[in-house]
Amino acid sequence: IAPPQQKNPSSGWIKKKTKKYKVPNQIGLSLRDAFYILENKGFRVSHRGKGKVVEQSIKPGLQGSKNQLISLSLN
Repeated sequence: IAPPQQKNPSSGWIKKKTKKYKVPNQIGLSLRDAFYILENKGFRVSHRGKGKVVEQSIKPGLQGSKNQLISLSLN
């Protein structure tokens, strides 16, 4: 499905709306929950360790991009 388009009446150009990939906070989540959330938002995920997420490679709230790799550290 193509993203919605808006036509700027003054210029005649069509402006496409882009999907934004805001990085969610994964600190304190289990690996399973973190993978589920990140993959459903369009990110790729790698991890090291076991337990709960204690660190993520991209700070929460920052803008990411589709298929961007996010590394999780667990303890």
